[in-house]
Amino acid sequence: MCLTSCSYDKADLLVPACDTSFVATFSAGVAPVIQNNCTGCHNNADRSGNISLEGYDNIKQVATSGKLLGVISHAPGFIPMPLGGNKLDNCTILSIQRWIEDGLPNN
Repeated sequence: MCLTSCSYDKADLLVPACDTSFVATFSAGVAPVIQNNCTGCHNNADRSGNISLEGYDNIKQVATSGKLLGVISHAPGFIPMPLGGNKLDNCTILSIQRWIEDGLPNN
């Protein structure tokens, strides 16, 4: 009896690639992620860290400053968010990054 198995030398082969052909939108892409992962603490009433992520204008302000991408990507010098939670998946981060790079449209 002979047994064989597959192996990969590169971790990226084990993780499905993100679809990079999409148009990043605020209403369908960014806003739901922020609502589900951030506004529990960063809302107009609580303003944890003196930051509200309720509404387009607040999100745009934090994204423009570089803080939004820094905290969700766990970049050095930023407090990793969501605090005490798991890092957002890479495709979600890529989607938010694409929205920022596309000029933060309110679409």
